[in-house]
Amino acid sequence: MTIPSTHTVIKLNIKGIPGSIGLVAPKDAPVSVLKLDVTRFLEGKYAITVPASSQLWSSPDDATMDSLKGTTVKIEMDQSADENLAMARVQEAAKWQKESAEQILKGFGLEEKTVTEWAEQFTELFVARRGLPLPEELATLCVERVLGLTPKQKSALEFASTVRVQEYTSACSFTGISSHDQLVLSFTAIGCAWVWRVDSGSFDGEDYFNAELYRLNAPVLQVSRGRFQLPKSWRPDVAPEGFKALEPDEVLHCLLGLLPEDAPRSPLELQYSWSEREEKDDRGPQKYDKDPIWDRPIIANLSHNIFSATHITAK
Repeated sequence: MTIPSTHTVIKLNIKGIPGSIGLVAPKDAPVSVLKLDVTRFLEGKYAITVPASSQLWSSPDDATMDSLKGTTVKIEMDQSADENLAMARVQEAAKWQKESAEQILKGFGLEEKTVTEWAEQFTELFVARRGLPLPEELATLCVERVLGLTPKQKSALEFASTVRVQEYTSACSFTGISSHDQLVLSFTAIGCAWVWRVDSGSFDGEDYFNAELYRLNAPVLQVSRGRFQLPKSWRPDVAPEGFKALEPDEVLHCLLGLLPEDAPRSPLELQYSWSEREEKDDRGPQKYDKDPIWDRPIIANLSHNIFSATHITAK
């Protein structure tokens, strides 16, 4: 989107929302009007209503966009709005956790039930067999036989049940020739802390997809696709281990289940593997770069855009 000459951009920093927000509005639009755009943004992204009276801007109501150009305007909210925003972000993470678990189960043919429903069925069967004089391992085997689960399905179910999303943060921004969708997802699974960072969109008509996965504060996957360049991939010399009956790439399949629907959902779609090894030879380029693609997190600061709904025209 091209910004008309009658408009300008200022940067907003809203307490409780990671990253910065670029607000595009007419140059003579005052803060009193811009507060309505922030209300609209919060309603659309977090489904909460924060009226102008609940917004505490670091600039006076009569300050215009033009006078604020080049500055960062800080915005705080009253206690009620703060609490509503915090609750909305918790609910957003919980929703993502539930949908991710469902996607992981679907990848192993277990979509007929949720993680909770599978756990309840396990409990019911164990309770029914409580009176039998069987060792615990044998009782577990009996339950698995009744449910008809393969070892890999059981491991995938256990993996999905350990996923806990701590923070889900997304942002969307546009320029005249590009669009950008960013995601930072912090979660725990199988006793480890993980972080997905994904930056995707289009640049001058070319789609691109950049992603990296951190485990225990160290990168274990980096891929870069599109944006007028050959695909790049990097992985550490020592890949993460498997989990129970799951091979490393099957663990990766589970981890990809936490990404959005339009992202690759399997190692095959991602064109990436923790198991296969390809070395560079004279016949073609190596599949994996020897050095990391990025030496620091690909998303240091999330960036949102708000396009003002006001029709004030600069004079």
